[in-house]
Amino acid sequence: MEDYDNGVVDGLAYPSDELFCNFLDGQASGSSAVQTDPPGFENFTPDFDGFFDFRLPSTGLHLVTEALKVSRTEARTALFKAEVAEKELARLKEEAAANSLREKELAAKEARRAYRKGKREVADIMKNRFTEFSNEFGEFSKTYKFVANYRKCRGAVGRLYLTQVPEYSYKKELAKQTRRMDRKANMVSMIPQIEGRIWDQWALIPVSPDSEEVKL
Repeated sequence: MEDYDNGVVDGLAYPSDELFCNFLDGQASGSSAVQTDPPGFENFTPDFDGFFDFRLPSTGLHLVTEALKVSRTEARTALFKAEVAEKELARLKEEAAANSLREKELAAKEARRAYRKGKREVADIMKNRFTEFSNEFGEFSKTYKFVANYRKCRGAVGRLYLTQVPEYSYKKELAKQTRRMDRKANMVSMIPQIEGRIWDQWALIPVSPDSEEVKL
């Protein structure tokens, strides 16, 4: 508590102004050569406990320590977050590389599968075409042979000899020759159709979209 009027500051009682004035006058006149202290100064015992509050430095040091701890914690937190982000980025890169490699492997696998499927399809088509070609060509050969070998004068001498056989009948022979002529006409009309079916076997083999080449 401060009381400047009574010479009290922070609980300390200071010597009065009168004592200091008398002391200074005595020093100036030389009458107080022995006494070097102002009168009553020996009874002055200041109390310095009120001037120093040791809690203030302790509190300041505590605040500085806490600030350092907070700063250190924030630095560690930032470092931890940076490490976590770096690890996450590395993990994402590894996953992206693994996914890319997996996609390439799947694409290559699909390409090989489509290629094998296309080969099987082509083999099946060629097998069916070979069978159909053999049948058509056999029929074509038979028809062409029948048409080429038929001649009106063929076997005229033999036919003349057969007329001497008692069982020979001109009507039956005429009917037989008529049937042959009709069959020949049918065979001649069938030749272009058979040729067309044979040429169809040389058409391009259609390929399914699944068996097309896959671009990697």
